[in-house]
This record gives sequence, structure tokens and C-alpha cells, in this order.
Amino acid sequence: MRTWQDIFAEKIADMHLTEPWMLQEDDTLQVNVLKPGWKEFVQRSALGRFRCSQCFQEWSSVKVHILFHMCRCQGWGMVCMRAFRQACRRCPNPRMEKAEFSQETMERLLHNLVLKILQYFYHVPVQPSDLLEVVVGAPVAGPHNSARCEGCQLGVCSKSRPTPASDARKPLIGADKARAHRTPKYQRMRPYATPTHHRSPSNRSFPWKSCCCIGISLLCVLAVLLFILLYFTKN
Repeated sequence: MRTWQDIFAEKIADMHLTEPWMLQEDDTLQVNVLKPGWKEFVQRSALGRFRCSQCFQEWSSVKVHILFHMCRCQGWGMVCMRAFRQACRRCPNPRMEKAEFSQETMERLLHNLVLKILQYFYHVPVQPSDLLEVVVGAPVAGPHNSARCEGCQLGVCSKSRPTPASDARKPLIGADKARAHRTPKYQRMRPYATPTHHRSPSNRSFPWKSCCCIGISLLCVLAVLLFILLYFTKN
């Protein structure tokens, strides 16, 4: 734990934080179980190495999950961490073993942790692309054994849906299907002009308004002439 604390202190200093921050281990932490004012950060993919204390078998895993709970109060900060353990596959009644991490993995983990501290407590904008990948080293073969993983038993592990093999073998067909499904959506989003109903050429060419005005004017003239004619006839 001392190595973790030393690297954490260096990362805090690199970010020019003047307030003291402490890091300690706590194996009682639970995901989404927080005290008031505390924040949570879960690193779900880290490369760790294990060694069985019974048969001394060693294995590596990229599914090591680390849980951080952090709080800032009265000018200082506290971080509690828990690295979830794994058990040996060979032993019938294995013990849960703690993971060992390389220097580079710890550097990357604590870099991400300090970025989350800046985001949560100092309102520094942090993008997902700012976080570093912590799976450092050669790829690990074999599936993840959920039955021997403490994180899986506690509901921490989140498995991503694998890409079907047929999609990998047929990228052009998949792209064509994707374009076929996207086209109606984009067409629906495209703004449409209000439809205009055009009149027939015969209706558009005839001057209805002008004829009405002329007819009313003629009626008014005839009415005046009749009035004058009747007036002089009586006289």
C-alpha cells in the first residue's frame, strides 16, 4: 500500500493541489453504497497478477476491478480504495487472493483517480478521452471466471456484449445494412417544404377579382342613372 500512497501523492502534487489528500485501503467498500458527501469511481478493467497461497499457481487477469470512494471536507481529502480479489481455479476450496499490479498500471490508475477528484470536487471539466487505459501488458488468454471473481459475486463486473463473428467476417455486408437502416431515419429528420397545391392553368389565367370590381362599378353607375331618370320623369 505504501507504493500506492507514494504515487498518489506525486499525482496530487503534479496537479498543483495545495490541499492534502490521503489514500488508504478499505476492503469493506461496496459499489453504490456511499456516505453523504462521498463520490465513487470504479475502474473496471485493469491488468493484475495473482498467486494462489495454497498451490502457488499464478495467473493474470484484465478483469481486475478497483473501487474508489472519495470525500473532501474542511480543506483536506480522503480516498478509500478496494481492489477486488480472485480465487484459484485449480484448488477445490480456494482463498480469495489479492492482485499485484505493475508500476505502470498503478500510475495509470491513480492518474485517472486524480482526474476524478478534480472533476468531482474542483469542478474541472474532464472528458472520457482524458482517462488512460489501464490494461498494460500482453493480452491474457482464456475467458473470465466469474465464479472465482469477487467483483462478479458482488455485482461490480460489467460484461460488454461480444461482437458476432459473422459481422467480423462480413464488414461490407454489415456496413451496407447499417446504411440501409440509417437512410429512413435521416430522411425523417430532413426538413420538408410545405406542399403547394397549384391551380390549373385555366383558373390561374382568368382575372376573377378584376371582373368582380368592374361588375360592381357598372351596377353602381346603372343605379345612379335609374335614380336620375326616375327623378326627371316625376318632374
